[in-house]
Amino acid sequence: NGPYSAANCIWQDRAHQLQNRRDWGATGYRGVAYKPARPGKQKACYEARISVSGRRLSLGQRKSARAAALLYDAAARRHYGGGAFTNFAYVRHATDGGG
Repeated sequence: NGPYSAANCIWQDRAHQLQNRRDWGATGYRGVAYKPARPGKQKACYEARISVSGRRLSLGQRKSARAAALLYDAAARRHYGGGAFTNFAYVRHATDGGG
């Protein structure tokens, strides 16, 4: 923290800047929305979504908000790489192919 200077900035393209906005929503997790039950149609669940290149992609539905957040995190790392803003800390292991 401190005053602006080029030394304390990380330069990102617009896609990364938009992805790093702080938007946690009502579930407390980034990229997760609660879908209430619809009588005779679907049970209540949490849906994971991500925006990539201006398109909103549905990643799937899970029973818990935490499970949907993990689904979002995997997609964020896949689409945005190491600079992805995720819900949980991620440590790369040798078995991940990252060395």
